This record gives sequence, structure tokens and C-alpha cells, in this order.
Amino acid sequence: MTVEPRTAARGGTTRRTAGAAGTAGVRTVLLLSTADFWSSVWTNKQHVARIIGQDRAVVYVESLGLREPRLTAADAVRIARRLRRLWRMRPLAVSPRAGSARQRDVGPRPLPDGVRLLSPAVLPWHRYAPVRALNRRLLHRSVAGLGLDPHHTLLWTFSPVTYGLEQFARAGVVYHAVDLLHEIDGLPAPLLRAAEARLVPVADAVLASSAPIRDHLRTFGRLDVQLWQNVADVTLYASAPTIQREPRVLFAGNLTGAKVDFPLVAELVRAGALVDLAGPIGIDGGSAQREVAELAALPGPGRARYLGNLAPADLAAAAARCTVGIIPYLDNPYTRGVFPMKVYEYLAAGLAVVSTRLPGLAGEAGGHLHVVDRDGFAGAVLRVLAVPSSADVAARRAQAGPHSWESRARQIRRLLDRPAGVAGSDPVREGRRGIG
Repeated sequence: MTVEPRTAARGGTTRRTAGAAGTAGVRTVLLLSTADFWSSVWTNKQHVARIIGQDRAVVYVESLGLREPRLTAADAVRIARRLRRLWRMRPLAVSPRAGSARQRDVGPRPLPDGVRLLSPAVLPWHRYAPVRALNRRLLHRSVAGLGLDPHHTLLWTFSPVTYGLEQFARAGVVYHAVDLLHEIDGLPAPLLRAAEARLVPVADAVLASSAPIRDHLRTFGRLDVQLWQNVADVTLYASAPTIQREPRVLFAGNLTGAKVDFPLVAELVRAGALVDLAGPIGIDGGSAQREVAELAALPGPGRARYLGNLAPADLAAAAARCTVGIIPYLDNPYTRGVFPMKVYEYLAAGLAVVSTRLPGLAGEAGGHLHVVDRDGFAGAVLRVLAVPSSADVAARRAQAGPHSWESRARQIRRLLDRPAGVAGSDPVREGRRGIG
């Protein structure tokens, strides 16, 4: 399944892989996410679940709430939702194809075929050992009730804190790291580091969405980390209706103070740029409401406007009206691990891309992707705006073409279709107990 038979020495632990997982391969993927399925913006977690669900059964385990709650209205709602699940002890919603979904439980749209949701009733104070013990029992009881065949179930986890779900997934473990989670404010950094130190050396495949994340994972003695940089819905953005483009700038993404350099966007507006902002506000438990309002209130010659959190098709249409897509990210320990999904979304929409200097983009600049220092950001955007863009749209889309979800789907299927070959049948003996 996940790895071809081999003997591997990782981080001082030698692990023999011989075909003990069965020959029928992976039938079910238990996908442990760090986001709820119906989040305001879909990222890797939801797209990977959708792709796998086309060929196999997927149980999408929603966020375990690794970030501890704060005294905010958004977190109050989040806690109430968790407690309601815990009180009802009915965490599972299934796809319409499985025949018993309640629409209010699974979100505003039907789930993709093949995907079931498990909304775990756990407490978000993971750094405390008694809470972890309780969470482990609650989570295991929920998963055990699914009746999965562990010999044909694989764990695909976006979190290193797995609470020992490996025991339900003897067909293998894939760790897919898309963030430097230990660098995110409010997450339990020591717990996350300890969890990665245990998981990375023994997982059957380790994937990283950026070169800095790959380099971080290699510090645990794992040299075969695969680089899976973020891709885009190229078809959606490239097929947006063709209209007259304006010399307009677009930022699309999470409007959060943890990533976006709002003073830099304000500088761009004051320099005369017309800037459209699209995306959710406050997705990380904070709120950028004030910053967005201040941008919209800035006097000319430029202007900023907030378009709201747009549906994917509406966002593609908004991008088709613009000329430049911007990535005005702060330089902090978290963003140093980021490879923005919007890079190839912008290019697929025919936009030039101007980004602040992110380590995740090192070596990627070129063509119509411009990576510049903060001091030169506004000037670089204005220079691109001044050049007629119609002749470059096809070239930008060509640059994005190979980086599509269709290409990522082929990678996923190749990974899951490898011959069975996970060593041993006891994840505890194999060192796979997991944090929690």
C-alpha cells in the first residue's frame, strides 16, 4: 500500500517493512484533519478527502480543536458546539450516498461522494494529561463504532496529535504537514513537537507542503520527506467568464492578523492602487474586522473594498476582473513555513503575482511570480499594474497548469495504490502509539 518493502533506519530506529498489511490494499482512509469540513475556505484537507472519496471510502475526522479557546464570541460558539456534541454523544454524520445524513449536521451542501464526517466530542485543552486521557477514550469509542476493517484502513493525518488512531489503520499512516503547527499562536507547541518526534520517524509516508516544512520534518531523522507544494483549482479559475480586466489588485484568503501585513496593504492603497479583499475575517479565533474597515476608509487616490467571503465561482469571477494578485504576508515564524495556495489560483486566473519574501517561495520566483522585499512591495505592484496584461494571461495560466488538483489526485492515487507493505500488525510494538 503505502511503502514498498524495505528496511529503513530513521532517527535511530530501524524498522523492517514486509508485506504484512494484506494484499487487497486500502479500502478506507481515516482522515484526521485540523479543520472542520465546512470551513469558510477549503484547503488541502477537504480537497484531499474529496479526491480520495472518488475511489475509496473516507471518514473525515473534523478538527480536534488544538488551539485553546480564548475569551471571544467566536470561541464561545466553538465551545458550545463541542459541548453540545459531548452531551448528545452523536458525533457522526454520513454522506447522502450512505443514506442517513441530517443536512443541519453536515453543512450547507451535500457531502462529496464517499465521504463521511466524524465530528469528535473532545475537549480543546490538549496539553493537560487528564484531558488527553479523556479525549483518547472519547475518540476511540467514536471510531470503534464505525466498524472499520483496520487491515484495509489507512490513517491520513494532518495533525501529529493522533491519539493513537493508528490502531484502527493497520494498512499504513501518511503524515501530511501543511503548516508549522507549533508556530501558530495558541497551539500547544511542546505537545506538537513531541508528537512529531514520535510520528515522523515511523509514518509510512511523510508529505510537506513547502520546503521549510520539509526541512523541519527532516530534523526528526526522516530524509525521504516528499515535497507536495500547494496546488489550485486551475480549471475553475481558468474557465471564469472573460471580461474586460481593470488595473486592479486582488487579495484572496484568510484576512487574519497572524499572516496579513495590513499596514503594507494600506501603503499600497495610499500609493494609488485599487485593492479588492476577499475571504473570511477571524478564522483563527481573532478578528481583522477593524483592520479591514480602516483599509476601506482610507482616502484616495487608491481605494480598498471588501468583497466578503466569496464562493469559489464568485471568487474566480472577481479574479478575472483584476490584473495582479498579492500575497502581502508578514515575516514571522509561522509564515516562514507557508507556501500560499493562492499562488497558483492567481496565476490560473491570469493574474501576475507579487509576494513578500517568503522562504516557502524561495526558488519559485520567475515568470509571472514576483517575490520582493517588503520595502519594494508597493512599487513592484504598481509597476506590474502599469503594463497591459492581456498578452500575458495565457502565459500565466500556462505557468499554473501543472499545479492542479487533477495532478495532485494522480499523486494521491499513486501513493494509495502502492503494493501492501507496512511492517507488523501491532502499532504499539512498532512505536506508533501516538500522543494522547
